[in-house]
Parts: sequence; structure tokens; C-alpha cells
Amino acid sequence: MKYTTGIRSILEDSKGNIWFGSYNEGVCLLQNGNLQYFTTENGLSHNQVRNIYEDRNGIV
Repeated sequence: MKYTTGIRSILEDSKGNIWFGSYNEGVCLLQNGNLQYFTTENGLSHNQVRNIYEDRNGIV
């Protein structure tokens, strides 16, 4: 089981999904009861995520 430690930011987006930014594990998305992880292997510029924002177009 994978889990994220060192949560640095949390965002609930306009669709009700929960996003977690971590100290060094990238981003975790909680959507419909499932967790999905995003790291530099998925295109993030760095695995340390201090803030997460959603723009007015709904893009996180």
C-alpha cells in the first residue's frame, strides 16, 4: 500500500476531488474513493509540492 507522508497542502477542487501536495512524494488525488499519485515520472517538475491551486477554468 502506498501512502503519502508530509502533507504540505490540500485542495478540494470544484468537482469535489481532494488533492494533496506532499513534502517529497508529489501529488495525490482522491477521486471517487480512489487514490492516484503524480510524480516527476508523470511530468511534475519536482516532487515537492507546497501549494495547489485551481484556476477559474477548473484546471488544477
